[in-house]
Amino acid sequence: MATKTVNPTEVQKYLSGIDFPADKAEIISYAKSKGAPNEVIDALNGLPDMDYNNSAEISSQFGGGGGKGGGSGGGRGGGSDM
Repeated sequence: MATKTVNPTEVQKYLSGIDFPADKAEIISYAKSKGAPNEVIDALNGLPDMDYNNSAEISSQFGGGGGKGGGSGGGRGGGSDM
């Protein structure tokens, strides 16, 4: 996991529109071009050196699910009211 504690939503704000896959250097460069504050850049510097295929993979490094397609099921309970 990344060493800095940062809100995954805050990170995603500065990565909106990035083309994936992207490596760590591309992610940092993109965030800088979007005006990311130092705490976001510092957190991104703590990412493992690898290619990321989507924003959820980045968010997961900060302890958040982030990205699209996540969420909880919201299924129905199987019990009866008897």
